[in-house]
Amino acid sequence: MSRLAQLREKINALDARLHDTLMARAACVSEIARIKNETGIPGASYQPDREWAIFQILRDRHHGELNPRDLLDLWRHLMAATKDLQTPPTVLTPPELMPLARAVLGRKTTLIASTLRWHSPADFIVLPWPWDEQRSKTSPWWCTLNPNDWRVCAALPAWQDHNEPPRALLARRTTADKTQQNPQDRQATDETPSPERYYLVRTKAEDPRARWRHEAHGLILTAKRDDRDDRDDTVLGSYIPPLRLALTT
Repeated sequence: MSRLAQLREKINALDARLHDTLMARAACVSEIARIKNETGIPGASYQPDREWAIFQILRDRHHGELNPRDLLDLWRHLMAATKDLQTPPTVLTPPELMPLARAVLGRKTTLIASTLRWHSPADFIVLPWPWDEQRSKTSPWWCTLNPNDWRVCAALPAWQDHNEPPRALLARRTTADKTQQNPQDRQATDETPSPERYYLVRTKAEDPRARWRHEAHGLILTAKRDDRDDRDDTVLGSYIPPLRLALTT
């Protein structure tokens, strides 16, 4: 047998092992879904901090010939596919962000293309990345978000290979999961402690701890490392910035 034939045979064996592993992983996801349904554990299938942690592990342990962005893209498709084995969420999203939402949240996710509606029955709302609307006649979403109803829980996408801000933020309905209503009760949520986490704060005053700021209609939106409330501050949720990948040519 030629060396080329040997390598192809080895690839066939590796493909079979990979397929077996994927089927075993899907069975685990299905078991998680079954346990959630039987025990009444709240929450939709998308757990953003869990996915961020998986991507971080993959990035940090990866080596070899495969481009890391291709590896993470493969895993993104894998996790989107296995989300379909659990209860698919309903997501309200601006039309221009539908492809991003579909890629992250799975094929069976119900996407509602619409302008922002805080009274939507959706589980999640995709929000455009904040921008300075100082001169706009309408209020940006962060001026009207009520954290008792919705809380920012993730940045989208979870990883990027260039140094740019996220394309969007994701807000979770807090009334769908009572444990999310208390931002201090983190042990009952999927919020992963991380030195990278930023808290979105709506305020009327400048804050030297802020990473960045946007101003509109007399209000300031900032991102800072802690969620200590100062007077007139409102914490709108938190996010971990997308993982950065080294550019590979």
